[in-house]
Amino acid sequence: MEAVVKGEDLAETLNVKVKMATALPIAEGKRQGVREAYQKRYLDQSHTVIFHNFKNPITVKVTFEQVFVALEGEVAQFYIKYAPEKLLKTMMKDLQQNYPDVAEMVTMHDIKAVQNALGIDIGGKTVDIASVVNGQVNTVASSSMWRGYATVLQNAIEILQSQQMNFDNPVQLSDYLSRQVSPFAQGH
Repeated sequence: MEAVVKGEDLAETLNVKVKMATALPIAEGKRQGVREAYQKRYLDQSHTVIFHNFKNPITVKVTFEQVFVALEGEVAQFYIKYAPEKLLKTMMKDLQQNYPDVAEMVTMHDIKAVQNALGIDIGGKTVDIASVVNGQVNTVASSSMWRGYATVLQNAIEILQSQQMNFDNPVQLSDYLSRQVSPFAQGH
C-alpha cells in the first residue's frame, strides 16, 4: 500500500525493512539456542515474497532489522500488565458477564496489578502455560502441551475415520462441529 501511495513502480522489486516480534511454543523456545537460531534465520538473509493476487506479480524483498522471539503465552501476560484502558474494560465486561461474583470484588487496577498468574494460551498445535511469579515469567515452571485445537481435531479425525466418518482435515471437522446439530445427526 505504501508503494502505491508513494507512486513506486510495482513492476520493480519493492524493498522493505521490518522489525518483527513472534513467539514460539514454550517447550520449544526454552530449549538451549532455539530462540537465537530462529532470530538468525531471519536476520542473516533477505527474504523474497511474491504476490500473485494481481494482474502482474508483485515482488517484495524483505530485510529484517530486528527480530524478537518470545514464548507463547508470555507476551499476553505482559500485555495485560501494561494493558490500555480499552482492554481492561473489555476484560471487566467479560468478568461481569461470566463471573459476576468475582467481578464484584475486582477492579481494572487489580487485573493490571496481578503479580502471580498462570496464563493459558490455547493455540492451533499447542496449549502453552506461562507461569508468572512476582511479575516475571518463570520459564522453568512454564510449559507446552501438544493439545492445541488443530492437534485435537487431527487426533479426532483419525478415530472418526476408523469409524467410517470421513472427515479429511481439521477445518472440515471444525466446521461440522460448529454447525447446529440436526435431529438426524444426533447419533454422531
